[in-house]
Amino acid sequence: MMGSVKSQWVFWCLLKKFTRYSLTLLLSAVMLADAVGATPRNRGLQIAQQPETT
Repeated sequence: MMGSVKSQWVFWCLLKKFTRYSLTLLLSAVMLADAVGATPRNRGLQIAQQPETT
């Protein structure tokens, strides 16, 4: 009986650690993707010219 309780305790501890690390990894990936996607790209400035009126 004690072996079963101990194995359940070990299982729950490992499950908690796995869940915490998985969520941390997922949030890190989302934040990194958001930060990389928010970097400005170097684009040349284009100014439209109006045609001259005569």
